[in-house]
This record gives sequence, C-alpha cells and structure tokens, in this order.
Amino acid sequence: MKMLLEESLKSDSNFSEIHIEKIVKSNATTIGERKKWRKPDIRALYDHSINFVFEVQLSTTFIDEIVQRKQFYLKQGDFLFWIFKDFNLEDAKLTHLDIFIPNGHNAFVVDEETRDISVKNNKLHFKCFWNELSIQNETIVNNIKYKVISVPDSLVLYKDKQQAFYYDYEKARYNVNLELLKIKIYNACNKYITDQSEWESLQIDCSKYKLYLPKNNLLLKAIYSLKENRIIGTGFNKLIEYAHKIYEYNNGWALFFAAASNAYSRKNILDSQDKNRKWEKKKLKMWSDLNKIKGSVFLPDGTIYRAIMFLFPEVITELRNIMNQIKHSN
Repeated sequence: MKMLLEESLKSDSNFSEIHIEKIVKSNATTIGERKKWRKPDIRALYDHSINFVFEVQLSTTFIDEIVQRKQFYLKQGDFLFWIFKDFNLEDAKLTHLDIFIPNGHNAFVVDEETRDISVKNNKLHFKCFWNELSIQNETIVNNIKYKVISVPDSLVLYKDKQQAFYYDYEKARYNVNLELLKIKIYNACNKYITDQSEWESLQIDCSKYKLYLPKNNLLLKAIYSLKENRIIGTGFNKLIEYAHKIYEYNNGWALFFAAASNAYSRKNILDSQDKNRKWEKKKLKMWSDLNKIKGSVFLPDGTIYRAIMFLFPEVITELRNIMNQIKHSN
C-alpha cells in the first residue's frame, strides 16, 4: 500500500519532499504541546505550499486515535487523508465508518489500478467511494458509488474540518430533503380529502427551511391543476371553479392564481370557461385595486411567498412581471 502510494506521488510533479514514516514534531509553542509528535505513513508537500499527510488504514484504529491525529495535523497546518486498501460499505468495519462518515461519506482507495493510472497520467489518482442519495417511494436511500479521480483537483477541501470529498454529501442531503418535501406536498395535494395530521407534519418539516405552507392547501391544488391542466384534489369540473373559489377564499391568493394561469398558458382555457365573464370582471377589479400598490387587499400573501417560489418558481417570475407592469402603469 505505502509503496503504491509512494509511486503514485512520485509520478506527480506537484508533489515534492515525499517522506515515508518520518517523524513530525509539533510546531506548537506551549511546552506540553511541543512534546507531541507523529510518524505518518507518508507526508508530501503539495504545490510548494501545504503538506498532505497520508495515513494508510490497514488495521484497527480506535476513534480516539483518529481524532487525535486529525487534531494534531490540523494544528500543524497539514491536510490529512485516510487511505484504504479497499472499501465495501456493507462489510465496513466500525473504524472504517469512523473515518468515512466524518469525511462527508467519502473514502479513498489506492491500489495497483490507481497507481498505474497515476503513473500513466503523471497525476495522483485515487478511487473515491461515496454514498449517493436518491429518493425511492418517498424514502431517501443511500447508494454506494465509486470513481477514479485526480487528487486534489477533483476534491472539495475543507482544511479547518480536515475534510476532503468528491461527492458533497451534506449539500446532497439538503437538496434531496427539499426534493422529497416537494414530492410529499404534491402527493398530499392530489388527495381529495387532505389528511390534516399529514399536512401539519409537512408544515413543520417545511418550516425548518423557512418555508411556510398555508393551513388550507386549496391554492396549491389550484396551481398544480393549472400546471398539469387537470383538476387535482377537489371535486371541481373546470379550472375556472378554482379561480372563483380562490378569489372568494383569500384575496391575497388571487394574484398567485392569475400569475400561474399566465405562467402555464391557461388564460385561454379560463377565458373559454368564463361564460358569464365573472372571472374577467374580478380580474379587472383586482388590477384596479392593485394600482394603489399600498393598501390593496390583493397584494400577494407574503407568508406563503417563499413556499410558492420553492414549489413553483415560474409562477413567482410571472408574478414579478405583473407587479412591475402595475408599478410602471402608475
């Protein structure tokens, strides 16, 4: 392992001062700290600016030792990489997970294949294994993936955390959680009768991201219906019925609906269903009242603005266009 890594490093001109098992003394100023030292498997200077330390994980290393090495090299200003001979998440030892999980669910492997690739390309390469997140049946699942990558070019490095990763697990988890919320909201709105406890749970989950769902999901059902050009979650027969219901239920929602009808090109359909021109008259009243800008009862409900932007960004784009037109018409 060490020989394979050493050969890989020597093939890359970006690395110099490559040392095998050379003692590194603490550069701390306090007496107690000055006595500390480590003997890393390999230490090399990268780009004449930072020392990369490579510790080969072959035998059991206790979590306390892992933490101590991490803290020591952090104080030294070095960057620590843990290297595995191979990696199988299903059979991974607990000590392997103690390295894998804190490093953003990324693990690095050096073997003969990566050594050959490094030598051929004159560039250090590792195999990187990571947990890739996806959604299946409203559940987030982990899938182990791997790829041969160049080092450190392909990695995101956080020196203060001693983290190096190819796949940004935390960012992916954040995005996947948001995507799962979208799916759950859509599925809840598709139900004719909304499960109140389910909706309240979604409200709590969304609030963690400063997204505030309305207590009544009528507006969301209406926008989903406009988007898909079919009635969703109610016993209505036509889209125009949503227009009247939204207008009557909450004036602050009416402009969201009007913007959605433009965003999804449903204006002609609504006009054809508006036989007695009631919706047209309501829109004219709304435009007239909105010209006040301040004090209009039809100004968009600010409490759900971010939630609408999260679920239907194209609606917010159209809403802003409408508000700009009103602003410039005064």
